[in-house]
Amino acid sequence: MEMIKGIKGHGYYDELVVPIIENTAYEYELTEALAKAIEAYTKTTAVLVRNHGIYVWGDSWISAKTLAECYHYLFDATIKLHQLGLDWSTPNHGPIQSIRSLMIAGESNASDKTRKANGEIDPFPVR
Repeated sequence: MEMIKGIKGHGYYDELVVPIIENTAYEYELTEALAKAIEAYTKTTAVLVRNHGIYVWGDSWISAKTLAECYHYLFDATIKLHQLGLDWSTPNHGPIQSIRSLMIAGESNASDKTRKANGEIDPFPVR
């Protein structure tokens, strides 16, 4: 994906690897696992902590913020592609596995807008 270029040291055709470490009861207990992940993955600028969140760092707070935004975009896009049944691991994303997965993931905003305009969808549903 194009946004990978925002991750230091990565280009469009590169593979982005983000290590995942196990969570602990206290953040200070993550120090050793975090250090090992950074040492093992020298190109990384982020580490995911299972069931906790992510640590992101950069040369400055502006760099760290930019990296965090890029990671957020890439993670979100990967999840959406997976939900649509698309192969997120290749640049062309592969074919849709089934129309059912596409329907489960939801309809496009355009079709919803058309259906609302035609009175087919209540814009203020009662729940």
